[in-house]
Amino acid sequence: MHNPMSGVFRWSAASPFAPLVIVYAAACLVFGGGTRAGFAGDVVLQLAGLPLALWAIWRLLDVERGEGRGRGRGVLAIAVCGAVLGLHALQLIPLPPWLWSLLPERRAMLDALEIVGIEPGWLPISVSPRATWLSAIAFIPSVAVLLGVMQLDLKDRRVLSLAILLVGLASVFLGLLQLAQGPSSPLRFFEITNATEAVGFFANRNHFSALLYCLLLIAAPWMLLVAAQIAAVGGRLQSREALPQLLGLIGTFTVFMMLIGAQTMARSRAGLGLTIAALGGVLMMAYLGPRPRTVESPARSSRRRSISRLDSWGVTLDTRRPIPGSRLRAASSSETRNTTGPVPSRDRSGRRSSPFSEIAIRCATLLPRVTRTGYGNSSGVQYVLNEASVQLR
Repeated sequence: MHNPMSGVFRWSAASPFAPLVIVYAAACLVFGGGTRAGFAGDVVLQLAGLPLALWAIWRLLDVERGEGRGRGRGVLAIAVCGAVLGLHALQLIPLPPWLWSLLPERRAMLDALEIVGIEPGWLPISVSPRATWLSAIAFIPSVAVLLGVMQLDLKDRRVLSLAILLVGLASVFLGLLQLAQGPSSPLRFFEITNATEAVGFFANRNHFSALLYCLLLIAAPWMLLVAAQIAAVGGRLQSREALPQLLGLIGTFTVFMMLIGAQTMARSRAGLGLTIAALGGVLMMAYLGPRPRTVESPARSSRRRSISRLDSWGVTLDTRRPIPGSRLRAASSSETRNTTGPVPSRDRSGRRSSPFSEIAIRCATLLPRVTRTGYGNSSGVQYVLNEASVQLR
């Protein structure tokens, strides 16, 4: 039975691009929680995101033209990001006074310049060019993460989801410590913050709450995947083979409930409403997701293959006279009449015959048929060995 976590634990990237994207995305959640411009963490993330964004753009444009779908998605994503940055650049283009004065809410500024005796010159559309520049620079981490995650394969995205969940759990435990230590907790990393609620790595409780309800949609697929695999195991839950799935279900369900409980520490009204919406999305995942397939036990699978092999030899199932301990039936009534050999029966005490006698009876019954169809001794021996292994279990 396939374990979805096994591939994650053996994860190794062929290129350093995927690990850099995963580490950078996690770092944005840890160091990018400020609500104002000028924090050192924001500056570091913006400087580190610029080369990563350029590398991601180069990789997207380097796709062969034969891979039209991948190249088209990359070009579309780059065009959207370029349009957002282009909007910032458009607001910074200087305009002549006659054109600039026609813009809305510019008459009051012209009157103020005339009062102080300043002749208006070429000015941009933006009233605050510095704020426009800072807004454009703050968009760089989003571009780097978006274009980088687009190029991750399935295994890399699983690792990314686990990394984000680990950061979220660390933020939950940090918020719990913040509440335990009170408003003067040294674990509140921002001076202007919500002093009486849990904020985690952020400065605002609403941002912390937004992280929690987003993590619900990341943790839910892991929980549903493990639950589907346990449902596929069926009656073998007590075997050692199902132990990793049981532990995985307990762990994912615990994480899921911790994320819901952490919303009460944030005390965000909007966050609670969006958490309910996220839970609705989880229910849709469970309803529309793939149904589990029952996993067949090795013994039953071996028995089914043996019966299929008999069908290929022409041996049919006869429900009138079952052989004890097996689904196998005699080939037909005529075959039974022409076949010489012991008939399965009970002894004088009423107990069934042993598995060894049943195997002998089965061999005697099928040997004429196997020899007549020309399959030779090797196939017959292989079948006998398979049936013997099934009976001796």
